[in-house]
Amino acid sequence: MISAGTITPAGLEPNRFEQVNRLLIKTSPPRTVVFEGDEVVLDSGARFSRTPGMQDGASQFIQLSYQFTMRPDLLRPGKTINMDLALLKRVEKIAYDVVAEQVLSTPLGDLPTFHVKPRKMSADGGVLPVEIWFAPGLQYLPVRVLVRVDDKTFMDWQMDRAPEQTPIDPEDARPPLDPR
Repeated sequence: MISAGTITPAGLEPNRFEQVNRLLIKTSPPRTVVFEGDEVVLDSGARFSRTPGMQDGASQFIQLSYQFTMRPDLLRPGKTINMDLALLKRVEKIAYDVVAEQVLSTPLGDLPTFHVKPRKMSADGGVLPVEIWFAPGLQYLPVRVLVRVDDKTFMDWQMDRAPEQTPIDPEDARPPLDPR
């Protein structure tokens, strides 16, 4: 999955999403979602209105991290975060519930996290149900992503090392001059 776009004060603004399925014996042709101004064009060519904050299948996780960074009050058990998603086959509003605070044992040590999962947990329509654990101590990055297709089929990705950080340039860290 590849998501390209721009970073705005409101977070990520995707321009294009592409997905290629690579299997042992063949690779599928790229499938795309294109964000064009006030519209989004799905892989089928169907056009829908683009709503403010709409994300694609990949950018949604980083957009959630951004929202939690800007508004940590959203990341409390019992809270719900709504997001419009432009998926390959449809546009859908997803409600993410903040389930619980949880300490995960990781190669980085024990990390306090918040467990977030979408209310609709179904693989119907090609959308895989994804549970995510965000770590406030690591800039609200997802440190675990669990995808369950069925009882026997799942993917469990976990962060195995600290994220690389770009040092802050002291020139960028200075507050802006007061124009008065």
